[in-house]
Amino acid sequence: MTAVVPLFPKSGVGWIATDAGVLARSGRWGYRAEDPDVLCQPYRAEEGPQALSVYFRDAWLADHIGFHYQAYADYRTAAGEFLAQIKERFARRVTGDDDRVLTVVLDGENAWSAYREDARSFLHALYGLLERDAEIQTVTFAEYLDGNAARGVHPHRLESQAKVYDLFTGSWIDEMGSAPGVDLGTWIGEGEENRAWELLGVARDEIDRRGATPEDVPAAFEALYAAEGSDWFLVARR
Repeated sequence: MTAVVPLFPKSGVGWIATDAGVLARSGRWGYRAEDPDVLCQPYRAEEGPQALSVYFRDAWLADHIGFHYQAYADYRTAAGEFLAQIKERFARRVTGDDDRVLTVVLDGENAWSAYREDARSFLHALYGLLERDAEIQTVTFAEYLDGNAARGVHPHRLESQAKVYDLFTGSWIDEMGSAPGVDLGTWIGEGEENRAWELLGVARDEIDRRGATPEDVPAAFEALYAAEGSDWFLVARR
């Protein structure tokens, strides 16, 4: 995973987010990702002179928004349960005086269509509770890193973050039917998937051999970029 780290800052990307399972499998001995003091902070991922911040999410929180709360008759109850989990499992368990940040991130396009009113009622209930709560302060990822004096958010610069060692190569999606873990099984490993990646490699090599550019043949690059997107494999398998 660390091999791709330089690609992000070179493209102007300052942070990425993934699953706590990736953190748990990183390093020589792994990280105690179940400990809020370990999980609730951004880490500095490095490869050579390049570095960026990595946030690690709690899967339970993300999955309950994505796949569970839409079934509630009263979305205020769902929002209240979500906030209670944040407090009981994280906010009231962290120690020390250092700032902590809990990462909530998910594939939003997979969730909202399953909610009534495209989740407007749920989101209004959740945001309303968060806005009024005295224990929790919401921040964006960039805001936590850069700081926001108007809101009393101190900066948490890249150089001050703990380094994550040997960032594990994985995904926040656990392939259905596979052994538990954050592997890449959703997109690679089966015969048809491997063959598809091989064909994409052939297509990319041919484009490079011809010296083509996005300006010269935009349709070819648009098709290639679409195919290289990981969700293409997910849809193809369905």
